[in-house]
Amino acid sequence: MCTAIEEMKMDSKLEGKIEGAVETYRELGVSFPDAIQRLADKFNLSLQKSEEEVRKYWE
Repeated sequence: MCTAIEEMKMDSKLEGKIEGAVETYRELGVSFPDAIQRLADKFNLSLQKSEEEVRKYWE
């Protein structure tokens, strides 16, 4: 049970970091495709997962 809770906390922290990174990229004028690549590199995500995350937070 404790392991599941710890994993949920870690997932939540990672999600917050991803959201912050995407918002920062957008505010700094990084292009959408470059934001996808940067997020993939920074968080070791596939390009598909990275694009999903960028789309989620790109306002």
